[in-house]
Amino acid sequence: MVFVKYCSSDSWFGDAAAGPSTFGYAFRGSRIVSTVVAALVANNGLGSSGAAERLLFAGCSAGGRGALTNLDIVAAAVPVNVQVMGLLDAAAWVDVQPAIPGMLTLQQMTQDLYTFTTPPVPADCAATYTGASAWMCVWPSYRLPYITTPYFMTAAQFDAFQVRVRVRCNMRVLLTPFPPDHVRHQQPGEQCVLRDARGADVCAAVPDGDPGAV
Repeated sequence: MVFVKYCSSDSWFGDAAAGPSTFGYAFRGSRIVSTVVAALVANNGLGSSGAAERLLFAGCSAGGRGALTNLDIVAAAVPVNVQVMGLLDAAAWVDVQPAIPGMLTLQQMTQDLYTFTTPPVPADCAATYTGASAWMCVWPSYRLPYITTPYFMTAAQFDAFQVRVRVRCNMRVLLTPFPPDHVRHQQPGEQCVLRDARGADVCAAVPDGDPGAV
């Protein structure tokens, strides 16, 4: 097993040099992935047996989005006798607006990151989402139809990161775990209730019979 520690701050899909448009930071996540795979082939014998081999390319959260956006790139970079499969864990952001108006949205974050990182995207996706919509090629639900390599995906109904980012205004407490008694499962006809960092209820009206709505 090879574990690549997250170090690029771009969900592993960038390929941008440091410069004024990136506030002096380089975003090279996709290039790091490609370099690691090339090293495995050249130095560690990946595919050298000539027999059928299998590579499970996996990631979780930001790593899951990186696995999603780099999956076809990795599949194309390994010898033909290596079958690549993806495991995309907690990568499927949902394109909905936050419960509190005026919050910085995941969509805005993704648009900014796309601008900063100039990620490589498949030509067919780039032809579909052009101009101001180009960022959608790194948003999971819009990118998935263009992935040709087989993959498994796991997506929790109550994705902790997405719940927090959509009900909290303060990014400083974004990754603070909710105590168990701060989450109540919604029943049909009720509202889904979470409490923010101050302990105040944050409520969103939800339709009857939709236990996953927030």
